[in-house]
Amino acid sequence: MTSSQLITDVSEYESRSRRDKGELDEESLNIFYTKCKEFYIEAAKQMKKRFPFNDTDRQALKCLKMLDPKAIIDPEAKHNIRSIADMLHFFPNICPDNVTELDREWRMLRHTNLPIENEIPEVFQYWKHISELKNGDGSQRFPILCDMVKNFLCLPHSSAAVERLFSAVNILKSKLRNKMSSTTIKGILHTKSEINECYAFDATENHRKILIKGCTILTKTMKQKILRIE
Repeated sequence: MTSSQLITDVSEYESRSRRDKGELDEESLNIFYTKCKEFYIEAAKQMKKRFPFNDTDRQALKCLKMLDPKAIIDPEAKHNIRSIADMLHFFPNICPDNVTELDREWRMLRHTNLPIENEIPEVFQYWKHISELKNGDGSQRFPILCDMVKNFLCLPHSSAAVERLFSAVNILKSKLRNKMSSTTIKGILHTKSEINECYAFDATENHRKILIKGCTILTKTMKQKILRIE
């Protein structure tokens, strides 16, 4: 048996083996991958046509990258956001009037060495740490910048949380409990948000104080209702 016949027999054996296992040969695999790539390319083109990626709102959202700790800590990401002038342009009602001091705090923060571990912290955790930094006289180191960031983090970027809250209220205040007061509904919702697992809940001193205060108010309310009935 010559070498060419051996190669032919081996290739035929591999083809039969792939066919028996339901696998595709090399040519069919290449055609399959090419079709997949063409599909993704066409899908990206159609998305670019249908979605307004270059409108003002999308450009404004891009400015919020400065809230990402990576844009401040990572040396490579720092070059992408050199100033916050674009943010002042897109969000004039949220940014403070003292633009010069705001930009000074931003630049000073970018050159401040913070005791950050290997992993970059989450957005809320990072800015909470920045807001707690103090100067030598005890004053806040970045007051204007932290106030502006708090305003941005409070913005409702989605209505999903509000819709979930409305659904929870509708479940609580049903037809059988339509006389439930707003104070009671508020208390139940707060309790539900604070206690995710009631069987593994560790009560703190603050919870005890809130409980005593709530029981006192409830007792006074019940006494007033009894006196009205009498």
